[in-house]
Amino acid sequence: MPIERELNNRFENLKTLIRDGETYFFIESPGGKACNILMTSGLSEYEMVVEDSQAQKTHKELYFLLPDYWSHDVIDQKKYDWLFETLYKLKCHVVAQNTFYAEGHTMHANKNLTALSDQLKQTYLMLCNPIYVNDELTPIIIGSKEISFLGIFPIFRNEFHHKQAYGTTKLMDLFDGYQVTEKLDEYRTNLVKSRWRRLFG
Repeated sequence: MPIERELNNRFENLKTLIRDGETYFFIESPGGKACNILMTSGLSEYEMVVEDSQAQKTHKELYFLLPDYWSHDVIDQKKYDWLFETLYKLKCHVVAQNTFYAEGHTMHANKNLTALSDQLKQTYLMLCNPIYVNDELTPIIIGSKEISFLGIFPIFRNEFHHKQAYGTTKLMDLFDGYQVTEKLDEYRTNLVKSRWRRLFG
């Protein structure tokens, strides 16, 4: 697979993980940073149908940015199945619906509208361009194809409503002010107060 070869050239610690017959890429400590990347494979073979303004970025792979202590051995435990299930679900959806993904796209974390997992209590997912690993995940050019990357950024319900009201840029500015990135953080709290609390303290 061309994308695997290019990632191997870019990263020293690239592994392939197989889960339920699906292949994923696991990149340990990219650029020496305290994180790991879990990424789809093969999604970039699909050409997304997008508006003209995004025509140069029609091939993408999705990733979760994991804390460094979530090693490939750790996420092999059943309680981390949701990582693989979410990546697979998003990959299948965009192909089956013949649609596209771009920065700012949001969706429910799961069909039950409940928390993403036991580790993360967010109930929405937002796609974002690389932030913490911006230098490491620059686009890859293979022939005439440009492959870029979108992070899966878990957000809380109030943060989702803030984005809907004020736009993606405002929400990302808020995250930037608190140095919050796409890197998963089990201890992150909701950054947007409820309307009631905004009005009355």
